[in-house]
Amino acid sequence: MSLLAISKKNNMSQRTALSLPAAEIPADQVHITEAAAARISELLLQESKPEGLLRVGVIGGGCSGFSYHFAIEPAAKPNDHIFQSLGAQICVDPKSLKLIGGSLLDWHDSMQRKGFSLKNPQAAKNCSCGESFSL
Repeated sequence: MSLLAISKKNNMSQRTALSLPAAEIPADQVHITEAAAARISELLLQESKPEGLLRVGVIGGGCSGFSYHFAIEPAAKPNDHIFQSLGAQICVDPKSLKLIGGSLLDWHDSMQRKGFSLKNPQAAKNCSCGESFSL
């Protein structure tokens, strides 16, 4: 697995892959696995938005107090942090990054679960569905 490095582009933080242990994901970054990157690319092609990206965020609610939110966006907003790996990009708003920084974004496709998931080191408790957490 690799981590993401910070560079500046068009007043937005942009991260690209580096070779570092996954356990060392800095609190101001989100790592994207190969499976998640592949799925993001597939979704963008299906939605006819090849220049788009996946928004990863946090909203109030869910079993444990906060829920993860994923949506395809045509472009990032000016204050978003952008992370990329293997050609796939995600954007995270500053408030959400405070809650999910240091996380690992993955894609699961099994009989039990199909969807994106975040391994969030800041979560004190996760619900059994994996879609919500508390601090």
